[in-house]
Amino acid sequence: MAGHNDNFINRERMLRDFTDIISIDSPSLKERKMAAALRAKLESEGFAVYEDGAGEITGGECGNLIAVLPASDGLNSTECGRDACVSEGGGERGDGAGGGCGALPVVALLAHMDTVGPCENKRWTVEGDIIRSDGNTILGGDDAAGIVATLEIARRVKEDNIRHGGILIIYTIAEEIGLDGAKNLDHALIRSALGGDAAKAYKSVGKDNSNATESDGDDGAVANGDSGAVGGGFPQFCFVFDSGGPPGSVVNRAPSHTDIIITVKGAAAHAGIAPEKGINAIATLSDAIAHMPLGRIDEETTANIGIIRGGDARNVVCESATAEGEARSQNKQSLITQVAAMKSCVADACERRGATFEFKEITSYNAFSLTDNDLVIKLLTAAAKNRGSVLKLVPTGGGSDANILNAMGIPAANLPIGMYEVHSTREYTNLRETSETVELVVEAFRLLASQFS
Repeated sequence: MAGHNDNFINRERMLRDFTDIISIDSPSLKERKMAAALRAKLESEGFAVYEDGAGEITGGECGNLIAVLPASDGLNSTECGRDACVSEGGGERGDGAGGGCGALPVVALLAHMDTVGPCENKRWTVEGDIIRSDGNTILGGDDAAGIVATLEIARRVKEDNIRHGGILIIYTIAEEIGLDGAKNLDHALIRSALGGDAAKAYKSVGKDNSNATESDGDDGAVANGDSGAVGGGFPQFCFVFDSGGPPGSVVNRAPSHTDIIITVKGAAAHAGIAPEKGINAIATLSDAIAHMPLGRIDEETTANIGIIRGGDARNVVCESATAEGEARSQNKQSLITQVAAMKSCVADACERRGATFEFKEITSYNAFSLTDNDLVIKLLTAAAKNRGSVLKLVPTGGGSDANILNAMGIPAANLPIGMYEVHSTREYTNLRETSETVELVVEAFRLLASQFS
């Protein structure tokens, strides 16, 4: 691969960033200390950093961080005024064939700031490229490794003098409790930040981003001494860093997810004196669940009941019981059919036993599917080829912030970052694999620059 050397990756720098990040306790909705540390890192790299109001909406300590690095030559395809530049030059869902005005599209990098528990007072060991929890807490590589990847990619693009459009880094809150940070991203702040006037726009709605100053001039310049606006609109695509497994693959498909809450109402009675006068809600709910199609329904669909609650005393026929579950599918109609089947089982059981019920369906996130026609996949495929490998497109049964960005109209592919045994005290991160994903994305930036030359 011309003009590149793997030794350029600064693994010591990545390790320092990684241990800095995992040393901070950052459970969901308590990400303030993490946000402050990351703001400092981003500003030291020349990013203008803003915080949105997602924390106020979710009940958290802080909002999502939105950071902008201007285009290297001060011009993006979003601001030249020619629609053809995006399609000809390989912009949003374009073919990446080059052409247009030569302006580069805005590219987003995303990771999340929160972790699951137990996460307080983390300790770890470093064994070569492996960083491992000591077994008493999670490590926090989910998603510290993703944050490290975003920082290293931005540095490498600058250090290797790769021509680039605006780079937007998003660090979300509350990913682990339902993608709540991404769901409440401030779209207007993103647009204004990419236009260079985020500080003014944010203060106009009563927020204080005093650390994110704007230029005194009228050219839309971004803060911190950077010159040139980074362009209006949204990024043309996004690299999300929140997937497990080895490098060389990308999550291009993920399911829709529907949360289900079932409440069955029976009738209370003394279990020893007059049980025949009661209608047992637990028994009714158990009857319904026993008849439900659960587990792996087909290649694209799964369903589960994970929580059951009910009863107040052993000697009372249970009057009310609740179950919580979910259904997921990459096929919209299959998801509708599955949820309907689960509801039908509840209705049938209640009819048999004389109970009533309430069945709530809550859409958590929608499916996405990226193909070879999407620029983000084309770039990663070509980058992998340049690095002597073949990119693997991998579907997943889980959700991530990529689901939310795709729903926003931003093609977002989720990349592996070398994290293993996540959400457990056995968690470890392979930093060499994190660096391989960094290399892949840096090569994608290099290819993007050549296509828009």
